[in-house]
Amino acid sequence: MHTLKPELHEVSLQSAKTIIPAVLRLLAPVKRIYSAVSFNSLKNDWREIWMENAVDDYYNAAPEFYSADFNAPFSLNRRFDLACCENLAEHISQGMVKQFINILCAHSDIVLFSAQIPFQNENINTNGQFPSYWAQLFAQNGYVCCDYLRKKLWNIGEVDVYYRQNTVLFLKMNIASLIPDFNMSSAFSQIDIVHPEVYLNFGNRILDLQTQIKNLERERDYYCNKTLSVSEYPDALSKWYKKESGRDLNLQNPQTFNEKMQWLKLYDNSALRGKLADKYKVRQWVAEKIGEEYLVPLIGVWDNYSDIDFSALPNRFALKCNNGSGLNIVVSDKSKFNAEEKKAEVDYWMSINYALFQGFELQYNNIEPKIIIEEFMENADGDIPDYKIWCFGGKPEYIQYMAGRKTGVKNLFYDTNWNLMPFTHNYPLLEREKEKPDNLNELLKIAETLSRGFTFVRVDLYTLDGGAVKFGEMTFQPESGNCVWKPPETDLFMGQKVIL
Repeated sequence: MHTLKPELHEVSLQSAKTIIPAVLRLLAPVKRIYSAVSFNSLKNDWREIWMENAVDDYYNAAPEFYSADFNAPFSLNRRFDLACCENLAEHISQGMVKQFINILCAHSDIVLFSAQIPFQNENINTNGQFPSYWAQLFAQNGYVCCDYLRKKLWNIGEVDVYYRQNTVLFLKMNIASLIPDFNMSSAFSQIDIVHPEVYLNFGNRILDLQTQIKNLERERDYYCNKTLSVSEYPDALSKWYKKESGRDLNLQNPQTFNEKMQWLKLYDNSALRGKLADKYKVRQWVAEKIGEEYLVPLIGVWDNYSDIDFSALPNRFALKCNNGSGLNIVVSDKSKFNAEEKKAEVDYWMSINYALFQGFELQYNNIEPKIIIEEFMENADGDIPDYKIWCFGGKPEYIQYMAGRKTGVKNLFYDTNWNLMPFTHNYPLLEREKEKPDNLNELLKIAETLSRGFTFVRVDLYTLDGGAVKFGEMTFQPESGNCVWKPPETDLFMGQKVIL
C-alpha cells in the first residue's frame, strides 16, 4: 500500500462550492464543523472552499498518507470534526481496505465519502465498489450511512455527476441519531443506485466499443477481400450479407430489394457507374445533364491532405473524399476544427479501395482518390432538407424526405404525388408530415433525367431557402443493400420494382 499512486480525477471547484455548504447545513443542528482533514490528493484539495465556509482548521493529510509505511498504524495524532475522502478508496486493494477505513474512522466521527462504482470510467480501478460495500466496512467501526446528500445534489447540474451519484456521509451512531428525521431504516435503505447520466455515459461507452469492434472487423474483412480473385466475390458477398442481415443470399433468383442490390453489385458495373460513384467526376456529368447551377460550389480539389491550406479556407466548409460513401467531414466552425487531428483519418480514407471495404460496392473500384472541399450548406433553421428520390428503370417512384441532421435524422416516404407511404427503413419516422414542396416537379424532373438508363438508382438532392436545388450524389445501393424495411414485406414489394 505504501507504493500507492492513485490517479485521481480533477475535482471541479464548482462541485465543492455546492457540496460543502450542503454538508454543513445538514450537520448544523447536530455539530458545528470547525476542523476538517482531507485524504484527497493535493490536486483534489478543497482547502479554499472549506475556509470560505468558516472551517479554518483544515489539514490535507495527503503528503503523509501517500508516503506512509502502512506496515505500521497511520495516525496524525489528533481527531477532526470531519474527515474527507473523495475518489480515493477505489484505488485501495481489498487486502488493505479494512485498514484504510479504520484510518478514516480514527480521525473523525464524520466522514464525507465518495468512491467510484464498478466500471464507472474507462480506467480499471483496483477496488471499484457500490456504496453498500463501504457501508459494511464502516459499520464494523460503529458508523451508519447517512444518504441525505445525494437527494439534495441529484439534479444540480453544477455538481459533477459522479459526485451526485457517489457522495454520502458515514456518521457515528450517536451523531446520526441527532439528525432530524434520521432513522435506522433509512441507514439500511437501498444505497446502490446509478445516476441516469452515468448510466447513459456507460451505455455510450459500450456503443463506442461496439463501433470500434465493428470497424476492426470491417478492416480485417477488407484486407481479406483484397486477396480474393473476382471469381470469389459472390461467395464472399454472400457471407457478408449473411453476417449483416442474418439472411441467406439468393443470387441465382433474387426476389427482394436487398437481394437484387447484391446482384447488381456483382453483375451491373459499367464504366459510367464507376464515374458517377466518384464524388469528383460526377460533377462534370451532372453539369452536362442538368446544368452547373445544381452543383454545390467547389472550393478546391487536392491529391494530398498535407497540400490543403486550411488557413485559406472559409470558416465553414464540407470536406469529402471522392472514393467512397460517408467519407466526409462537415465543418461548421473552423476555429473548432483541428486539421492535424483529422489528417490520419482522411489519409486512411484515401488509402482504401472502398469497393472491397463495405459489401463489394464494385462501382467504387479503382477510383483515383482525391479530396474535394465544397461550400457549406445550411438553411436558416440550421437544417437542410434531403430529398432522396428512388428511381426504378429511369422512373422516379418514391421520395424519401429526411430532416433533423443535428438532432437525429428522421424520415418519411412519399410517392410522386406526395401521398404518404406506409413504409420506411433504418430511420425513425418524422412526427409531422412534410408539406408538399413547391418545386416537387423540378425535383422529379432532375431525378428522371439523371436516372435514365439505370436499373435502379437513388438520386439524392437538397433544397435551400428560396427553393434552390443542389445535387448530392447518385446512390446505387442504399445502405449497401442491407435496408431494414418496416414493415418487412416492403423488401419484397420494392424488389418487384427492380427489373434485372
